[in-house]
Amino acid sequence: MLTSPLGQGSVLETMKVQVNDRVGRLPPAINGLSESAWAASRTKGTYLQARYHRLASQRGRKRATMAVAHTLLIIAYHIVKERCTYNELGADYFDQLNGQYLVKRFTSRIETLGYHVTLQKEETLPA
Repeated sequence: MLTSPLGQGSVLETMKVQVNDRVGRLPPAINGLSESAWAASRTKGTYLQARYHRLASQRGRKRATMAVAHTLLIIAYHIVKERCTYNELGADYFDQLNGQYLVKRFTSRIETLGYHVTLQKEETLPA
């Protein structure tokens, strides 16, 4: 029988105690990453805030936090791999991505309230 270096029972018993002490807790690296994701989701007008709120409404706050943590890992990986700077996409990134869908959706929602909607695209002035 293998004994623990401390002489208090077998190595297996010591390992079981260590594993049981950590049940339900995240490893330190993931814990720090999730705290960073939580903080990033609270920043005003950023892509990570928009991603968090979009996912939190569908999946819940904890899953959204872990998804933002995953996004932070992907961002960090690409910054290190490609040796580039972070390009902030902005809080309206998802609105720009699905612009036509949003126009159609909101128009139909207003029409269901009994209004007639005519849309005219605003002309952009040259700067």
